[in-house]
Amino acid sequence: MLKCLIVDDEYISREGLIDSLEWAEFEITIVGAAQNGVEGLRLFEEHRPDIVVTDVKMPLMDGLSMTKEIMNIDPTTKIILLSAYGEFSYAQEAIKYGVSYYLLKPVDEEELRNTIQEVVEEIRVSQALSSDKQITELFTAQKYVLCKNEELFIRIGDKDLFFEKMIVAQGFFRSKFIQIYVIPQGRMYPMLETLSKGFYSLSHQDGNLVEAYNEANKAFRSANFWQVDKETFHNVDQQWYKWKKSAKMRNDTIDMVTVTLLENTSGNRLQHLVQTLEGFIRVLKQFCGIDKEQIYFYCYELIHHLDERFFLFNDQNDKQRFKEHLYQNEVFEDLTSFLKREIIILFDTNELSPTDNKIISKVKNIIHEQYMENIGSKSIAEQIFLSPNYMGQLFKEVTGKYLNDYILEVRMKEAKKKLIETDKSLSVIAEEVGTSSQAYFTSLFKKVYQMTPKEYRRKIKKI
Repeated sequence: MLKCLIVDDEYISREGLIDSLEWAEFEITIVGAAQNGVEGLRLFEEHRPDIVVTDVKMPLMDGLSMTKEIMNIDPTTKIILLSAYGEFSYAQEAIKYGVSYYLLKPVDEEELRNTIQEVVEEIRVSQALSSDKQITELFTAQKYVLCKNEELFIRIGDKDLFFEKMIVAQGFFRSKFIQIYVIPQGRMYPMLETLSKGFYSLSHQDGNLVEAYNEANKAFRSANFWQVDKETFHNVDQQWYKWKKSAKMRNDTIDMVTVTLLENTSGNRLQHLVQTLEGFIRVLKQFCGIDKEQIYFYCYELIHHLDERFFLFNDQNDKQRFKEHLYQNEVFEDLTSFLKREIIILFDTNELSPTDNKIISKVKNIIHEQYMENIGSKSIAEQIFLSPNYMGQLFKEVTGKYLNDYILEVRMKEAKKKLIETDKSLSVIAEEVGTSSQAYFTSLFKKVYQMTPKEYRRKIKKI
């Protein structure tokens, strides 16, 4: 997977760039998002991304200055510069510093997609050219020449020299002996019956050593990450195809996890949380063999989705730190154990309480911002992705008030202010506080304050 860093001082722009593309389609993972050149340079040195997408105008250090520093560190980095300024001087300066592409903001999604595709192709060609000599030497040292349509195979298990003549590379990983085989076409499945466990990938590159090695390396990384113990063999290519075809199912799984947790917030909440997360992990296991970067990304998507609903993190820095710790897990079992443990801790420290409930705070904010509109439980629930019934029950549990009563209370308080501070007619005030008519407004006001709006205005003026 290629690595990409996003740098932009505007939060909406940063998130927009991250969300505008399915980066995994380009085999790219976003390793960081910075809000200025100083932070961007720090993240670059930490992650050494292949691609940097950056704005020009930023505080502390602008995009051009950061680009200059990056090119001093690694001149092979591909820089995509974004700017609201179309002057030639900016483009000229960008070229001087080695910027590959210069796009004007607001960035057109299709233009960004095409640019990323071009950059990826450039990087792949460059990687192939630079690694061809190294890879050729590797296989020559093994005294083995790859031939057309051979199958690349990786095995994890006890050392077994029975197939030694077909071994391309071998070594130890986490105290387990690793062997990479090159097996003539047609002999794959008889061999699988004699081996204990592993991953394999097919290469049809007509003797292209670079592509063949990349295929073997892809299977090698999968073997290291998944560490399977059963007598199961996984075709990495087939699993990748299955992954791409299951995007909707995976998104539905994240929605299912969220809804389940939203509707089980008391009593046996922890039990539901554990069961739901175990179900999520079972879904991941269906894709045993897929690149670990895809699993990282999918797990972080779950975290991002839950944070939008439950406000799990204090700020974006906390969220970024969680992501960095998530990506440090090099084995699937370690990753899922970390995910399960940390989500349970996050939920445990964000328990709902009558005095501090962020969900209810959001509901109240919506009411105060939209009381003049035709709002109700359904429209509010849609904005925070809850069912109306559950939201109403939660609101009553936390505030001691029914949701509709609270909406009425807000509207009537606003009406009192307008009656005191303005000379607006009752019909205008009725419309401004979201009631359908003056007569209905009058009846509601009298219900709450035991007097009509006119009587209240006269009473206030006498004081």
